[in-house]
Amino acid sequence: MLINPLIITYNVGMVQITYVDVDELRPSEYNPRKFNKKQLKNLMESIQRFGIVDPLIVNSNDQRKNVIVGGHFRWEVAKRLGIKKVPVVFVNLTLEQEKELCLRLNQNTGEFKNNGNLQSLVLSTVDRAEL
Repeated sequence: MLINPLIITYNVGMVQITYVDVDELRPSEYNPRKFNKKQLKNLMESIQRFGIVDPLIVNSNDQRKNVIVGGHFRWEVAKRLGIKKVPVVFVNLTLEQEKELCLRLNQNTGEFKNNGNLQSLVLSTVDRAEL
């Protein structure tokens, strides 16, 4: 772990997670993800309870410095909650690569397996009406 008064960095294998001030990050102008009030409320509650456990993906390319590639929603919620620093994984991408990765990250949604035991366990701790 490297410590700097402005930046805290953790190296985990090949991935480096850096905590960055939310005001230094910029949303991409093409982000396809939209969210509604219910989704906003749910993510705010989750981040308040667990913190941001999934780092944002941010471009480090000089032409696209600090543009968010993945994690726009978490970034927006962090700002609303007054969180000053968020975990970031930097990637060096061209604009074309950045757009492709952003789209791929936003398409990576899955469905729950039809496993009653797993769903019961998860849902027993969460208000079913909130999902």
